[in-house]
Amino acid sequence: MKVKRITQAGALLLMLGAPVFIFVFFYLFGENHYELPHEGRYEITPAHDTTYMAVPVKSFSYLNRGKVHIVMLSDSLPPQEAGEQWQRLQAYFQTSKTVVLHRAAPDSLTLAWLCPHHNYRQTPFVLIDKQGFVRGHYGSDMEEYDRLITETLIAVKLP
Repeated sequence: MKVKRITQAGALLLMLGAPVFIFVFFYLFGENHYELPHEGRYEITPAHDTTYMAVPVKSFSYLNRGKVHIVMLSDSLPPQEAGEQWQRLQAYFQTSKTVVLHRAAPDSLTLAWLCPHHNYRQTPFVLIDKQGFVRGHYGSDMEEYDRLITETLIAVKLP
């Protein structure tokens, strides 16, 4: 009877202790790696590799390397939903030293570099990483706004 109780107690301890041990192990020794897709202008090399091109700093004086940029493309006054998201972004990143917000007119040069394959009226927000690569285009609904915030925080952590 006593041996049976000890066996049951050992089995219970193993069942409860193993998941805790695994969780603590991954928490202490695990490392998360995030990768954001490249978007924007690209060229295909003779070896059939796709090479993404960084946004030229000379053409866009407000962009500087080493900071993450969120650019809102709008003709004049943005649609109400995009304007509300822009205000939320300003409030969220107000104290950030690594995230810079810009509004840009969608002229031909801007559209050629920032939105070559997207309609800027449907996806007015563009995320540019620290190296100057376009990392995403985002709409103005709440789900896209949450995705923009999340991917901006990931882009801040990327080298």
